[in-house]
Amino acid sequence: MMSVTQKASGHLQVKQDKRGRSRSYYAYWRDADGSRHGCLLGPAHVKDSGRRTSRDAIIWRAGDGPRPTPEHLTPKDAASRLEDILGAASLAASLPTTDGPHGTLREALEGNAV
Repeated sequence: MMSVTQKASGHLQVKQDKRGRSRSYYAYWRDADGSRHGCLLGPAHVKDSGRRTSRDAIIWRAGDGPRPTPEHLTPKDAASRLEDILGAASLAASLPTTDGPHGTLREALEGNAV
């Protein structure tokens, strides 16, 4: 069986808090090994565009006016952070792994570890 490494891929989601007052950006991705990851990027400065995707998800656009705080992310900011994350995930997958010594602790203590 041959192992196939894939390019890291991911997407963004805007989620509302339980009260529906604030929104936050989340990034979800799969690395080259196929492992799933996710993290909170920060508060979102977005509003509903009135359009929907084919899966009936909201298409978000940048909010009106200036950002409430510098930590708030527009769609372009969040996409840029996701690209940075995917680039780092691809870079980590392309780095060669070094295998450490093999054997048992006893062999290492006796000097027989390979």
